[in-house]
Amino acid sequence: YTSGNLTQTTQFRAVVQKGNCTTDYSDATTVTVSQTTVAGTITGVTSVCPGNTSGLLTLAGYTGNVIKWQSAVAPFTSWTDIANTSDTYTSDLISVTSEFRALVQSGSCTSATSSTLTVTVNQASVGGSLSGRSTPIALGQSTGTITLSGQTGVIVKWQKRLGSGSWANVA
Repeated sequence: YTSGNLTQTTQFRAVVQKGNCTTDYSDATTVTVSQTTVAGTITGVTSVCPGNTSGLLTLAGYTGNVIKWQSAVAPFTSWTDIANTSDTYTSDLISVTSEFRALVQSGSCTSATSSTLTVTVNQASVGGSLSGRSTPIALGQSTGTITLSGQTGVIVKWQKRLGSGSWANVA
């Protein structure tokens, strides 16, 4: 017997009868129908500083079981297997931009690879040097222009302090 296309788990057995004797039944066999594999999408942090982990990466929207995770570095053509079957993953410390993905398989269906998530490793911040007014000024005068150069990163704020007091943000 060959069934048609199945959409749910089904049991089969044969009914046997010889002559006009009573019928008997074979053992039953179960054919399990797995849902089609859906690989899903990875979300998480996309930018870290050197020497940090990837942060928590989460696989969502998948159907099946996570077989493993994989990682790659530029040019992102050679993937290294990661023995993790959870739908979350945090890498060891990374120092270069890396991509991550998961391999998912539902039952006996074909496995599929999730979307990739690129975690960019930024250059370390460098404060730079200030130039401009460092000579005494008269009471009530402006400092004039103070210029920052040689920095790596974005200026997020300026700060000032009086004497050896605490640093305060400049409005």
